[in-house]
Amino acid sequence: MLRPRTICRLAAVPRIMTMTTTTTRPRSVQLQSQRAASGEAGDPAAVTAAAAASPSSSLAEPHDYSLPNGSWTERTLALYQAYLARTPQGGGSGWERVPSYNRTILHETKYRARPRKPRPERLLTRNTDVVGAGFEYAAFHSGGERRTVCIFQPGPLLEGFPGLVHGGALAALIDGIAGTCARKVAGRIMTANLNIDYRSPVSLRSTVLLDAHVTKVDGRKVFTTCRVLSHDESTVHTDCTALFILVDEAKIRQLKEIFLQNEGRQNTVFTKNAGLCGDVEEVAGSV
Repeated sequence: MLRPRTICRLAAVPRIMTMTTTTTRPRSVQLQSQRAASGEAGDPAAVTAAAAASPSSSLAEPHDYSLPNGSWTERTLALYQAYLARTPQGGGSGWERVPSYNRTILHETKYRARPRKPRPERLLTRNTDVVGAGFEYAAFHSGGERRTVCIFQPGPLLEGFPGLVHGGALAALIDGIAGTCARKVAGRIMTANLNIDYRSPVSLRSTVLLDAHVTKVDGRKVFTTCRVLSHDESTVHTDCTALFILVDEAKIRQLKEIFLQNEGRQNTVFTKNAGLCGDVEEVAGSV
């Protein structure tokens, strides 16, 4: 007969694993739908995003986390609309809006035929389902200018010194936006070096711009700069130079296959643990 303490230990872990696999719809989608229905979103794009993320379509199409939601301030929305006007979607040309998914690999066209299951994980810069709490941003890219601009509104979970954004959180987004610019210009890359100078702090809930630009491509090396500016570009908060290295496409395909295989193994392990949880609970009930 198993001791009660042993039963508790065995049952606790599978319950946690089961919870992580039953999440089917991000809370942010629910909140956006509620705000859109009540007219609190404040932006037509938010209503469109909420409608696209309805239960009937949330599993058919990936959810874009860079669309406006009810947590965005008027200043963030105004800058978003200004850059959106430069894209074909807004009547302009030369720029494109860069979407942000929780797992990009699962949303690429050539992998659409592969089975997808909802997962609770997010990219580092999408680490919470609660809108407005962490990284809120939208990025736009100009191929002609070899430039990517990001509108960023930091939430309270990114706090370092009271009321200010943690330098590491800012570095994570700089890496992401500078890397996006390098990838758009040169192809698949990985970060080799980031050199960041913090000049002035960024306040939580403020609106800032990240302006990344590819300065040179030398063989496999992609040199990029990135500045963090105030919303009106009058203040430089951070300067950064970055070096990215182009990765062989064959290696990228190999990494994708490994990723998909690991996904399958994890799903198998979660299923087995869920079954173990039921067996242990049955034993516990008979003790």
